[in-house]
Amino acid sequence: MTNLKEGYLTEAEVFTLSQLARQHPETGARDGLLILALYYTAARVSEVLAIKPEDVLPSGNIKLNWQKHKPKGAQERFREVGVPAWLHEELRKYAVEKKLKPGSHYFDISRIAVWQLLDKLGRKISRKVHPHLFRHSRAISVLQKTNNLKYVQLMLGHTSIQSTMIYLNYLDSQNAATAIKALNEKRIG
Repeated sequence: MTNLKEGYLTEAEVFTLSQLARQHPETGARDGLLILALYYTAARVSEVLAIKPEDVLPSGNIKLNWQKHKPKGAQERFREVGVPAWLHEELRKYAVEKKLKPGSHYFDISRIAVWQLLDKLGRKISRKVHPHLFRHSRAISVLQKTNNLKYVQLMLGHTSIQSTMIYLNYLDSQNAATAIKALNEKRIG
C-alpha cells in the first residue's frame, strides 16, 4: 500500500481531533461534532456547514446540498450520505440540546473559522489539517476497506469515475486491480 500518511488522516486521528475540540468549554460540543461530520459525511466544508435539523433524516442518512454555485433559477441538487448510527443519534441529540429550529444550521461557524480551528488542532497532533483533508481521508478509508470505487464515487458525489480514481493510489496493487476489475464488470454487465 502506498505510504502517504501525510496525505490523509486515520480514523484514530479524527477521533483525537474531535476529543481535542471538545475540550473548549463554549464551542467544544459543536466543534467536536463538526469534525466527525466532516469525516463521516465525506462532504465539503460548505456542505457540512449547510446541514440543518431537517437534513438529519429518519433513515439514518444526512441530506447534503451539493450545488456549489447555484445559477439563478436552477434547482438545488442534493445527495444523501449514510453515517454511523451513533453519529446520527449524536446529531439528533445536539439539535435537541441546542434547540435548533428547522432552517437553522447545526454549525454556526464560518469557513475561515473552521480552517483556523483545524489548523490549531492539527498543530496539537503535529499534522497539517484542513477541512478537505477529512473528505479525502474518508474516501481513502472506505476504499481501503471495500475496494468499491463506485461506492466512493457516489459517496463523494463525483459525476465522473475519473475524479474518484485518484484514490486508487492509496491501495496496494492487488486491491487496486480488484477495484478496477469490479468497476469494469459493472460497466459490462
